[in-house]
Amino acid sequence: MLVEFSLPSRPSQMVRLNEAKVSDVLDFTAIDPRLEEQATTLFLERVQDKEHFSDPKTWTGDDRRFALFQYFISTTRDRTVPLTYECSICGERHTQDIPYKKILDGYTPINGECFREFPHNGHNIVVRPLCGADLEIVERFRYELLLLRDQLEDGNLSKEQMKAIRSDIRMRETQMYLYNTIACIDMPYLDENGTPQSRRPKMQEVISDMSASEFQEVVDKIEESLVEMRHGLLSEYIDGQIVLDIPDVKCDKYPNEPGILLRYPFRFGAVIPKL
Repeated sequence: MLVEFSLPSRPSQMVRLNEAKVSDVLDFTAIDPRLEEQATTLFLERVQDKEHFSDPKTWTGDDRRFALFQYFISTTRDRTVPLTYECSICGERHTQDIPYKKILDGYTPINGECFREFPHNGHNIVVRPLCGADLEIVERFRYELLLLRDQLEDGNLSKEQMKAIRSDIRMRETQMYLYNTIACIDMPYLDENGTPQSRRPKMQEVISDMSASEFQEVVDKIEESLVEMRHGLLSEYIDGQIVLDIPDVKCDKYPNEPGILLRYPFRFGAVIPKL
């Protein structure tokens, strides 16, 4: 066994990871590097101890990132990561070696259960962080949008073709946003004998019938619930990708000044073993 830890969203759930085999590495590297969630699922399926296996598609995104980071720091020989940045305190360009321990210091397990509820029109809406299976679908939306934007770079397209592609992009962006919203909620009252997945078509109908202002109120409550359920490493989305936040980094020239926030673009490619 390489490393053992508990899931940030389910502290009672222990996970044990083994080191990847050469045969695994060949499969990991065959995946398009832009499909990180798909690669993450395969990776966590392969390296998990089979006697204590837990489906990574059911883990939250923060669970999955924490697992990748645990594997990474258990296999790398480095104890720090060099980050170069423009210092907002002295105005100069710095490179600092940030200890991985400082990143781990931002870890927190979830406070309470991995769901929240809020009332809406006489019923409760349940909020849960996106799981791995849904993150793969959202990633596929982004991947297809990327391919469409690449098409716009083709200088041989007619104005009509470019207009059609732009229209398709706008539609897919809206679909992705709605899916991202629906995938992290549940409305059990719609079918008490069903599952969150089986209720999604009805939930989409309910949301489609909302006024724009009502929908925004629901989205605001969803976001509040997700913030309340923060767990794992400090992170945030920047331009569609997750970065790890490293707060309170001191300027070498003015160490008594308040620290600044650095962002570490920890990518799946850093985790995959190289042959």
